[in-house]
Amino acid sequence: MALRFIEIYHREGKADDIDFLLKDLPIIETWHGHLNEDKESITKVLIKSEDTESALNILNEFFTKDKEIRIVILPVEATLPRPKESDEDQSEKKAKEKTPQRISIEELYFPWQQLLLTASWQHGR
Repeated sequence: MALRFIEIYHREGKADDIDFLLKDLPIIETWHGHLNEDKESITKVLIKSEDTESALNILNEFFTKDKEIRIVILPVEATLPRPKESDEDQSEKKAKEKTPQRISIEELYFPWQQLLLTASWQHGR
């Protein structure tokens, strides 16, 4: 099961909003914490990779005008304890073994953005 770790850096007081926004998604685990005395907080979400795009779309729509937020998406190599797979997950896994995994638009966009920035920087030298 492919997983993603979403880190959401935000102002204090947004954790409840994030929990409410993501309540209908099959989240594996959520953590909240404070970063420093400047009222900055972090919410960490462990989620299946196929649900990442839905979560990001919801968060992006809610936080569109908020310039004090940063969302970081990380691939997960492993986690202990392992997430429990339902019977439905196991049957889906067998079906998906024959089809390629899907990635979110953000994961696809970022490498190209970095490549274009690098190429334009080198061209400008």
